[in-house]
Amino acid sequence: MPIRSNNRGSREKGGPTPFGPRVCLVLALCALLLPLPFAAEAAKKSYRYEDDPVRLGMKALEEGKYGDAEDHFNEAIENEHQVYKARYGLGEILRLQGSYADAEPLYRQAIIEKNRLTGNADYPEAHASLGMV
Repeated sequence: MPIRSNNRGSREKGGPTPFGPRVCLVLALCALLLPLPFAAEAAKKSYRYEDDPVRLGMKALEEGKYGDAEDHFNEAIENEHQVYKARYGLGEILRLQGSYADAEPLYRQAIIEKNRLTGNADYPEAHASLGMV
């Protein structure tokens, strides 16, 4: 026989429940939603030195391979890996191609992201590049 609850939060079989049905529903939803931020954190891809997209992007940038560099920096951003460095790298690509107006917001975003991540906006490379655009 199914167990039914009455309006006072007690069951007809088995005695009173400690919570009403609404509280139980809220607790169940919280239990389902609580792990989501932690799951997103766990979903971040980790990289070894050899396949670090920021390092590979900087190397491609030094070699003048702007398309490859952009791909590596975008991969880093998609996987939330050293995002502030990746944004700086994208800004460098645009600056070196003469797109100063497009580079400026990327440098600013890199500084903001570094500050958000570390609590410190000290990012000399981005500040210097921002002064050049």
